[in-house]
Amino acid sequence: MSFKPVHLRQMELITAISNELSRQAPDLPFDVGVYNTIITAANLVIDECKRAVSYTHLRAHETVLDLV
Repeated sequence: MSFKPVHLRQMELITAISNELSRQAPDLPFDVGVYNTIITAANLVIDECKRAVSYTHLRAHETVLDLV
């Protein structure tokens, strides 16, 4: 399986994650640590989606991180 790089918009992804957290935990107060983690998570997804990777070429013991 392979895919072409996808370019995502960081702020929209951060907003989507924040909105989902609010939906699942409506009483969760704003916390800088949680917000920074949301940003980190969004950036990880964005960085991974920027790469064109062929997963079919991985050996059983390899992970995508071995390609980096």
